Amino acid sequence: MNLLVLPSLFPQYEDDISGIFVMDYMKSVEKYFNISVLDMKIAGENKGLIVEDRGNIKVFHYAISNKTVNKTLKKFLYLKWFHDGYKLGTRMKNLDIIHAHGSTLCGTLGLLISRRLKVPIVITEHSGPFSKHMGSMKSRVLTKYSLESADAVLTVSEDLKKQILNYSILPKKIIVTYNPVDVDMFHLQGKSDPFSEKKIIYVGRLEDYKGIVRVVEAFRGIARVHPDWHLTIIGDGPEYERVHRMINEDRILLGRVIMKGQMRKESIANEMRKSSFFVFPSEHETFGIVIAEAMATGLPVIVGNETAPKEFVDEEAGLLVSPRDTAAIENAMEYLINNLAKYDPQRIREKIVSRFGFDAFGQNLNAIYKEFI
Repeated sequence: MNLLVLPSLFPQYEDDISGIFVMDYMKSVEKYFNISVLDMKIAGENKGLIVEDRGNIKVFHYAISNKTVNKTLKKFLYLKWFHDGYKLGTRMKNLDIIHAHGSTLCGTLGLLISRRLKVPIVITEHSGPFSKHMGSMKSRVLTKYSLESADAVLTVSEDLKKQILNYSILPKKIIVTYNPVDVDMFHLQGKSDPFSEKKIIYVGRLEDYKGIVRVVEAFRGIARVHPDWHLTIIGDGPEYERVHRMINEDRILLGRVIMKGQMRKESIANEMRKSSFFVFPSEHETFGIVIAEAMATGLPVIVGNETAPKEFVDEEAGLLVSPRDTAAIENAMEYLINNLAKYDPQRIREKIVSRFGFDAFGQNLNAIYKEFI
């Protein structure tokens, strides 16, 4: 059967992590489908259409312009984006189903193509908080239209499902699927003592709401009591310089906190396998893929207790903390340092493999597709 994917984000080159989660969705079902991707951009490296083969996946990259576009012009170019995307999409024959990632733009474009070709469409909503889709009248109208018109809306958590329904948006069918996790890449540590490294790891965007500053402040307290423990930070973002200054200006943190910047997925997995536990006290996550990846390597986790992570992190897998409470984060670190032996890496990993591994996730997603084909 033939599947067309419309992603809001999509990796443009081998090591690009932007939208890499969409590749994971496709990998989970590629044994069931021939997959085409319509990757529409306002601005790209090359103007026009470029076709790329990625194994069993054929990608149609299309950019309206090869130059940076200002916000005013961008609004007008979206009309051409819809027009050209519709032309390209409706030329694809023998489609059995369309899967759009993102409700506002790709969801609307996918609906137009599905109605012309008379094929079903499902839309996965990833982004949060969902309120950001409700900012402008145009965005509200398109989002509501696409989500209520699709054959099914898939959400990556119960939390995001509730956010959508709270805006009085009533999809025909709404299903919580969560996200696929590459459990082959993120596999167990191969050490006899998996917690011997005495290293804490944070992976994610360096933004205030994800808690990176509070993680460093909490670790300062840990560093005073446990001089043999270290903290590794992987990621980039607006808080990078602030965190860098915090470390360099504090003799307790200097040399004990290592900032590694942005890294490839394979390198992140390797760093996780060198670590003892993972900390990521974000204030809001629609799923929290890095948390699931850390668990797939067998790591106990410390995560925020307010949104989606609490749906798959239980007491066997780690600790839930108030994400804005630095003292609570420090106490959780202290607890894990003293109680790592209570956590079973294989048991933690199995919680991810059984629900979000490519085999399990792909079977579930294929069953959803088949319901509408």
